[in-house]
Amino acid sequence: MNAQEKATIRVLIVDDHTVFAEGLRLLLLRDKRMEVVGTAGNVNDAVSLARELTPDVVLMDQCIGEEKGVAAIGRIREFAPHTAVIILTGAAGEDEVASAVEAGAVGVLDKILHPTELIKAIERARQGDNLFSPAIVAQAMRGRARRELLAQERARVTERLTPRERDVLALLAAGCDSKTIASRLGLSVHTARDHVQSVLEKMDAHSRIEAVVKAGELGLVRV
Repeated sequence: MNAQEKATIRVLIVDDHTVFAEGLRLLLLRDKRMEVVGTAGNVNDAVSLARELTPDVVLMDQCIGEEKGVAAIGRIREFAPHTAVIILTGAAGEDEVASAVEAGAVGVLDKILHPTELIKAIERARQGDNLFSPAIVAQAMRGRARRELLAQERARVTERLTPRERDVLALLAAGCDSKTIASRLGLSVHTARDHVQSVLEKMDAHSRIEAVVKAGELGLVRV
């Protein structure tokens, strides 16, 4: 095996858009260091081909039909731990980055990345480099952790509030006082105040404003 053959990077392309996959294949083949060993259009084929062909790098679409590309990463890494997987996406948000990190991808790249930058990224991945910067990973993981905590808190508060108390909370968010809440819900002012106090206690809020702000953050009301 000569030096040129040793430098060849074996790439598997996974994308359910045939035109894009073919365009990517032709683009990579313009570089003599790249060898496209196969293409796949779904997760199962991607895993099967990765097992059969043992590529150096897998370029994986973020969404493959109704499936997530990251779903294949763990399965591939079970039998090919040294295969680097790069997720390709049209819009990489914090959730996409966090999912890719957790699954074991080495990076998330925009599909409209310049060909030269894509080649460099493939080379770096083959060399064992992580394409995520520590700052991006930290930001994505913090963002996901915060959303998970908010989701847990939203579920907790929703479970604790009665339907009537949720009505009261919505009226508080609309700026209603106890008298107006009582009129809107057909309650006595005293009962309305009791409901407001119960809402505050269940939301660990010290004031009506704090309760409304928390409810807004949790997506329970529009503020």
